[in-house]
Amino acid sequence: MEHYDYKQVIIFINNSQKNGLVDFLDSIKYYGYAIVKNIESSWEKGKLHRDNHAWPGSDCMFYLTVKANEVDNLILGLKRYRMKQPENIVFGVGVLPVEKLIFNMYTHEISSETIK
Repeated sequence: MEHYDYKQVIIFINNSQKNGLVDFLDSIKYYGYAIVKNIESSWEKGKLHRDNHAWPGSDCMFYLTVKANEVDNLILGLKRYRMKQPENIVFGVGVLPVEKLIFNMYTHEISSETIK
């Protein structure tokens, strides 16, 4: 079964705050995400996370696939969560359209018109 009514929500956060965000997602019973850790990033002039002595720290990204009609509630929850965190941590959110989401490639049907 294919679904077309989803969005991808990407959350950028300091690695040091990763476990707190996992706990928050658990508290709202949201379990469909992937985490990419130890990302080197540049947020603005003088605000770099390169995981070295000159620019300590690194970030991580959470990738969530969310039903389109649930995005606003998730963003509201993330805003509430963010407001309880120290002001100087990195915390950004991006929302992208999902063209197609295939939950199970094993059972997914491919029509002969699709194959070229």
